[in-house]
Amino acid sequence: MAKKNIFKDIKDQNVINLYHLNKSSFPPEIVEIFEKNYDFMYFLFNVTAPFLADLPDLVLKLMKKQYPVFRKEKRPTLVKEIESISTAVGGDFIQEMAALMNLKRMGKTIREHFDPFDQWLKDAVYPEDTFEKTTDIERSEYGISTDEEWEEIKENEDIFREEEMEWIKQRRFEFIDLLQSTFLQYFRGFELLSSDDLIFYSVLLRDEYEFFWEACENIEYFIDWGLSEEDYSLSDREKSEKKIALGNEKRWAVAELRYRRVDGEEV
Repeated sequence: MAKKNIFKDIKDQNVINLYHLNKSSFPPEIVEIFEKNYDFMYFLFNVTAPFLADLPDLVLKLMKKQYPVFRKEKRPTLVKEIESISTAVGGDFIQEMAALMNLKRMGKTIREHFDPFDQWLKDAVYPEDTFEKTTDIERSEYGISTDEEWEEIKENEDIFREEEMEWIKQRRFEFIDLLQSTFLQYFRGFELLSSDDLIFYSVLLRDEYEFFWEACENIEYFIDWGLSEEDYSLSDREKSEKKIALGNEKRWAVAELRYRRVDGEEV
């Protein structure tokens, strides 16, 4: 049974409207607490709750579009793991955005919070998207005997790696567009964000994708290798040993799946 999304219940209750309609009926001490923390309450009930209520189903749909192999997966452990990714996405993002808005409410800036901000930015921002060209060190993996064959392999592999980078960038765009469009359905303070705030916001979006991408890639790779459900709980070292035991033929079959996916096949 799928895990219950408690934020759907909170969203449906429309707590802020309920408070305003019944404010005179609440004990004075409750009204005082609510008013004192109104900005936090508003963000929790009018932004966080609906955002986290809507997101899991949307993320799961995107996962199954970008990772078609997930659609056929029926093993309970893997299904649970896939669903757990969809419910985890967005949690850190919305928490950090709530913290940012609280800083602004107190008259503080994100630059003060991350002092020195420029160093935080240098550490947080990812390098420009590039692909690693094939090196001669990799030649032994391909089992190529002649220099002519190897030069042809390198050229083709570099073409693939460049195409793969563009493919990844498109998938990242789809994810960030989904996350951002869902958030902006409920967040009404975007115009209040400074240039520093927007940098922080963009880093948060990128971090969410990195989490999503790494988690999904790990599951897809596990499925591609044809390991058993019981193998999923093994350590990385133990999984690697199982893969090595399957031999180079299986390794190249797994690599071939990647080539086909980048080429547009749903496998």
